[in-house]
Amino acid sequence: MDRIVTISLPTFENEKTVKTKLKEDSPYLLVESLPKSWKKLAKEGGNVFGSYEISNMLPIHNATGIRDLKQITKMGKAVKSGKHILGNADLPNIKMVVAPSGRLLVFDGHHSLISYYNQGKRYLSEIPYLVISDNGFGPVTPEEISFFFPKDFREEVIRSWENYTVNWEAAAGNQVEKRRVSNFAELVAALGKRDKSAVKN
Repeated sequence: MDRIVTISLPTFENEKTVKTKLKEDSPYLLVESLPKSWKKLAKEGGNVFGSYEISNMLPIHNATGIRDLKQITKMGKAVKSGKHILGNADLPNIKMVVAPSGRLLVFDGHHSLISYYNQGKRYLSEIPYLVISDNGFGPVTPEEISFFFPKDFREEVIRSWENYTVNWEAAAGNQVEKRRVSNFAELVAALGKRDKSAVKN
């Protein structure tokens, strides 16, 4: 299956796109398969996702799945000083898929995204990001989303992916949780109730 990976960095005037093959239905493997020289392969894109509001994005975690509040504070200080949060080969930490509902589902980089949000960033165009979509910038399949969950729960996720989140810090057998936040703004608010340091600027 062909997939489009859209990448935006602060140094880019427009989004860049890389056309690639989905490996074993797993978005994780797709990202890992991107070569370190991806910038040379990337084609000039437009601004498909830049105007998307961060507050409306769908997190893969409830507040219980956000483990390291000190990391959020540390990242927030870096963002406030003008730095950006990137991973290996300058790929953005913040990774998403276009979900079957058409919304952007965050599957990696929640701590980074919270840090940007706490510093007043409200649109994707203000931060580095990576989005996996089909060839027309449309949704991926429920099967692909199921790879964000424990293997023994994937069939249920395929049937009803919007109802669940994952908490990898929980004990095996308790890692899948009923969704308690319907967007990213609610996730940040829930974290603030849990620990006020999580929402300090």
